[in-house]
Amino acid sequence: MPEKSASRRLSCPSCSETVLPEDIFCFHCGRRLKPKAAGGVSSPNDARPKRRRFTQWPLAVMGAIALLAAGYEVHHQSTIIANLRATQAGHRQHFGDSGKKHGPVLHPVITSTQTIYPANLPSPLSWTPEVETYRNVQFGLRVPKNLSASIGSSATQWTWGQANTPYRIVLSVVSAKTPAASVALGPNTWGTRISRSSAAVSQDLFINWAGAKWVEVSMTVPASHVAWLQAIAKSVRVS
Repeated sequence: MPEKSASRRLSCPSCSETVLPEDIFCFHCGRRLKPKAAGGVSSPNDARPKRRRFTQWPLAVMGAIALLAAGYEVHHQSTIIANLRATQAGHRQHFGDSGKKHGPVLHPVITSTQTIYPANLPSPLSWTPEVETYRNVQFGLRVPKNLSASIGSSATQWTWGQANTPYRIVLSVVSAKTPAASVALGPNTWGTRISRSSAAVSQDLFINWAGAKWVEVSMTVPASHVAWLQAIAKSVRVS
């Protein structure tokens, strides 16, 4: 038995390594030991299993789709941010921000061709600024120092003047202007005509600052100081 097994062992003619009769190639040097049969493998490498080749165009298509989706998302987010900023800017214009003054400032621009005021305005040194807040919106105006005493206030109305006299400056937040305020005094600003008596002169201003919101400034001052009406009107601010 050992001799029979030994007689069946062969040697590779190239490297002399021991091979078996059924071997087609030498497993040491790779030399073909048997002639190539029809339809057979042509080389040792041919007997090895071939690697699968995957086409790459699906990956390219998926990458292009991912890039398009990312571009759309960036554009979508940019549009949302731009719209949000525009909305916030509009909100600040109408309602303002707490503790900040920005956005357009509305105030009457008095046109002398429609409402006649004397030219002798009082000195700025005799005026004092007043600032009030309504729902984060600041209202400001300047009043004569001898009418700057606060004689009443509420959430939507502030009054300055002299006690026991008819002289008053009243700032109010209202929802509409009266029909009597038909004189256009400037952008978004209307006024009544000056009312006169022997002791006092008066006028009402209405400033549209946020759609259905109005600021009414009712002024009653001594007849000898009719010029105060124009000075007060020009000082009104909504911000």
